Amino acid sequence: RAGPAEILRSSQRDDSILKKIEQLLENVLLRFGGPRLSIKYKHNAQYIAHLLYYSNTTLSNLQTLGEEYTGILQVDRSFRYTPSFTQRCGMVILDCFGATIATSFLSLLEQLVQESNDLVPDAKIKLLNVLCILKKIIPFINHLHKAYFYCHWSTYQLSKRITGIHYVLVRYWLKDRESLYGFKFLGIITFLNLLILAIQSSKDFITFGRSTSVGGHSLLETKSDYKQVSRKICSMCLNNISSPSCTPCGHVYCWTCILEWLNNDNKCPLCRENISPSRIVQLMNYC
Repeated sequence: RAGPAEILRSSQRDDSILKKIEQLLENVLLRFGGPRLSIKYKHNAQYIAHLLYYSNTTLSNLQTLGEEYTGILQVDRSFRYTPSFTQRCGMVILDCFGATIATSFLSLLEQLVQESNDLVPDAKIKLLNVLCILKKIIPFINHLHKAYFYCHWSTYQLSKRITGIHYVLVRYWLKDRESLYGFKFLGIITFLNLLILAIQSSKDFITFGRSTSVGGHSLLETKSDYKQVSRKICSMCLNNISSPSCTPCGHVYCWTCILEWLNNDNKCPLCRENISPSRIVQLMNYC
C-alpha cells in the first residue's frame, strides 16, 4: 500500500496542475469574452478544468501526473485490480461536484421549508436550523476525513473512499516510512483542533438559536426575516459577522475567519472555489 507521503505529494502535484489549467481557461474567457463574461463564468472554469484533466487521465484508465510523479497506482478494495470505469466515473463526479451537489440540495430543501404553508412556525425554524447545521458541517466532514487519512493513510480524497479506490506503491522499496509517526501525530492534532472547533461552534449555534426566539415567537417566521438574519451570521463561526469580508465568489465571512481558513485551505468553505487572500474585500456599511 502507498504511504501518506506519496499520496499527499501526488494530490499536491495534481492540485498545482489543475490550478494552471484553471488559469489558462480564465485567460481564454478574459481574452475572447471580455471581463463581464470572465467574471460570470469564472466559477465554471474549476469544473471544466477538473473534467478535462480527469477525462484524459483517470477516466482513460491512466495515471494522473501526480500519481506518475510519486509512482502510485489506483486499485479497488481488493488491492489486486484497477478500479472499474463505474468507480472511476463516480469518483470524478464526486470530486468535481460532490460539495456543490450537497450544498445545492440542502439549499433547495431550505427554500421549500421557507415557502411551505403547511408547517407551523416552530417546526419550520427547527427544520431550518437542522438544514443550516448540515450545510455548515460539509467542509467540516472533509477536514475530518483528512485527519483520519493522516492516522490511517488509505485515501486522501473523500470521493475515493466513497467509491472504494485505494493506492498501491509501484516502487515499494522507495516508500517513505520515516514520516509515518509524524503523520499520525498530525492526525491527532487535527482531530483535537476539529473537536474544539465543533464544541465552540455548537455553543455559538445554541446561543444563536435561543436568541432568535422571544416570548415563544420565532423571529424567522417569514422568508425575508430568515434571510435578513442569516446574512448577518458568519457561516464559519456562526456568530454575528465581524468586519464582513467578501470572497470573489460572493460569500461573506468574518475577516479573521476567512483569513485563518485560507492559511490552511485556499478554497471557499462553501462553494470550494479557489481563492487568494489578496482577493478578499472588506465590506463597509454591510447590512
